[in-house]
Amino acid sequence: MIDLFYVVMHLDTGGYRLFRLDRIEQIVRVSDGDKRWSPNHYSLQELREHTHLMDRGSMTTFRFNAWGIYPQTILDQFPQSQMIASCERDGYLFEATAKDMGATMWLLSQGPKIQVVSPPSLVAKIRDDLKAMLQYYPED
Repeated sequence: MIDLFYVVMHLDTGGYRLFRLDRIEQIVRVSDGDKRWSPNHYSLQELREHTHLMDRGSMTTFRFNAWGIYPQTILDQFPQSQMIASCERDGYLFEATAKDMGATMWLLSQGPKIQVVSPPSLVAKIRDDLKAMLQYYPED
């Protein structure tokens, strides 16, 4: 089991961002006033209750292209991943190792922002799942 530690930061534009502590390289002090706890505070427990676990299936190493997704999001989702190269349309090629069923759930949740490129067995699984999903959306 991998334990990840996160830091939660409130944004001036509203909302919150989650950062992995082991990926923070520098902390810069910003004196923009003292931000006190508010009734709309961030609940890490609530986040944990709404995050699916990636602990399903067999361990597999796979590669995928990603477009329009902040790279840190992918690196956080798959802690053993790495960005391999840039790809077309300002995207990136990633390599990750994770349990295949949980990874497939996350990859499919990203819609057209992800293209799995290897291994062929995972590409086929994604293709089969997408074909099955299309049956729920017949053309009128």
